[in-house]
Amino acid sequence: MPDVELVAYETAVEKLCADWVLDVAKLLNSAGDAVSARTGVLKTKIKGLQVPQKSNEKEIAALPPHQRNPDPGERPPERAY
Repeated sequence: MPDVELVAYETAVEKLCADWVLDVAKLLNSAGDAVSARTGVLKTKIKGLQVPQKSNEKEIAALPPHQRNPDPGERPPERAY
């Protein structure tokens, strides 16, 4: 027959661990939301930047398409995220 004090101790430890898991999950979720929001702000600010018009054409051509100024009729690339 198990010791009543040991069972109570194990139950209390399990409860504390479960509470910790829930608290950490909330913190990670909150951090993820904050990072996503900040990333959105960064994307918006970067998209608002203009490539200098007198830049070397070879350097501009070497930029990934999403970093170049798009042509007025050009559709932006699809994002996976």
